[in-house]
Amino acid sequence: MIWKKNRAHPFAIPTSVCLNSRLFEQPVSSYSVRPSLDLLQIKVLGLGLVGAAPPLNLICKKPTMHHASIRTSNIHQAIAFYEQLGFQVCERFTAGITLACWMEGLGGRIELLQVPQPRPAADAFGDEHYTGYYHLSFDLTDITADLPEWLDHLKDKFQNAQTSEPMQPLQVLLEPTQQMIGDRVYEVAFIADADGLPLEFLRMMNRLEDD
Repeated sequence: MIWKKNRAHPFAIPTSVCLNSRLFEQPVSSYSVRPSLDLLQIKVLGLGLVGAAPPLNLICKKPTMHHASIRTSNIHQAIAFYEQLGFQVCERFTAGITLACWMEGLGGRIELLQVPQPRPAADAFGDEHYTGYYHLSFDLTDITADLPEWLDHLKDKFQNAQTSEPMQPLQVLLEPTQQMIGDRVYEVAFIADADGLPLEFLRMMNRLEDD
């Protein structure tokens, strides 16, 4: 499939980068590309119903979030970072000729997009006047019984990974602290990803009983 010229992805990098990438080892032409389709061009459920309304049972289903997209200055470093958190690449593709991938882990899916000539990311965590998307949040309640211990283990993983990967030490933005939200008490911690974007990890400790 070929991307329509008027729908081309706004970011593009030289094809040679794609071909020389250690992750994207196949020729660019062999990677799946997400085509841009107008609504009336879509065949609903493969029934040949061009432009028709979807079946009622499809309308009644609740929508779900598919992924959160992150623009990164170095997709390989970003992949290595999120792999330490337990994510795995589940799909590799190009958006235009920009390297991209989906990764799944911690009950969700993220998209990484390589950005050419990147500018430093805004300090979403430290700048109290920042507005916009703030952070991803991961619930570790069913994964660990001790958030400080989990974070210490993660620090060790990053330190050990530096012997084989060009990876920076884990940057902790907020050490685990307790926070009350509604009638629940949580442990909450923040770290920064490979591009400095904040990530939140929380664990529900207990729920207050009604008097």
